[in-house]
Amino acid sequence: SNFMSFFKEDMRVAIMYLSLLPFIMKHMAYSYEAETRFISSFSSVPTKYRYRQGLVIPYKEIFVEKELLDSIIIGPSANQNKVEESLRQFLDDNNLSHVKIERSTIPYRS
Repeated sequence: SNFMSFFKEDMRVAIMYLSLLPFIMKHMAYSYEAETRFISSFSSVPTKYRYRQGLVIPYKEIFVEKELLDSIIIGPSANQNKVEESLRQFLDDNNLSHVKIERSTIPYRS
């Protein structure tokens, strides 16, 4: 029936929206970051993998205009100085000297 097809479509949209909530919602502790998020499945972008601390970590390389990036917040780390130094070098080497580096105030758990 026509009602059932509308119901199924509404359910599909509701499920899709609910599945995005973890990406849309942000924990209050991070609200100061005032970030802009965009969501895409990037289904046409191949998944790559890197090995780190005994784990295989999947990731996708995406490219955005350099002008869109204005700051990077370094997450909690045992050695934020080293992270900041290497990130600054990377940014400077890639014509991103305008990007500010900030440090998260969330405490590091060891």
